Amino acid sequence: RKFTAPLVGVDEFRQADAHWQSIQINEAFELITVDRTAPFVQQGRQLLHEVVNSLYGVIEGLKRWPSG
Repeated sequence: RKFTAPLVGVDEFRQADAHWQSIQINEAFELITVDRTAPFVQQGRQLLHEVVNSLYGVIEGLKRWPSG
């Protein structure tokens, strides 16, 4: 779950529409662990960083998966 939480948060943003409540947006940011007080450019960098880390975590987990 630790590795996939950022991916879930990004997917929630992807599915968002104009009627999303701010509480849902805050929950998505919490899943991605983005600092909402940072400038928007840094928030974007944090989002990308967390997604890439998440993907690498999934890859490393799959590498250790028994192949039998």
